[in-house]
Amino acid sequence: MKIKVMAFAAMLAGGCFSAMADSALITVVDGVTETRELVKMTFETSTPEMVTLHFADNTTLVADISMVNVAIDHTGGSAIDEILATSKTLPGVYNLKGQRVAEELGAPLTPGVYITNGQKILVK
Repeated sequence: MKIKVMAFAAMLAGGCFSAMADSALITVVDGVTETRELVKMTFETSTPEMVTLHFADNTTLVADISMVNVAIDHTGGSAIDEILATSKTLPGVYNLKGQRVAEELGAPLTPGVYITNGQKILVK
């Protein structure tokens, strides 16, 4: 239990949840839902049963770790809907390693497979 919470705290402190723009972090301490935004959790080695919760408004709360419940709500949309990209063909002739071997297809080439204008060409 302690290791799972510590790993969660490390992810939270590292900003792993910033990619989930529409997700919400719900913090419940001793049955009471916190309205403040949780940004970090720290643990003291001298009192391993206690956790310090750090909130976005620069306030803290020290609580028994068994009374703290942190959940992530993913009900909002957090997926990438569409990626728009255009492929760009580079002029020249390339080998299968992606190395440019000639300026144009008319140049003398050794037998093999080449790529030009986004198409594979076989030279015999």
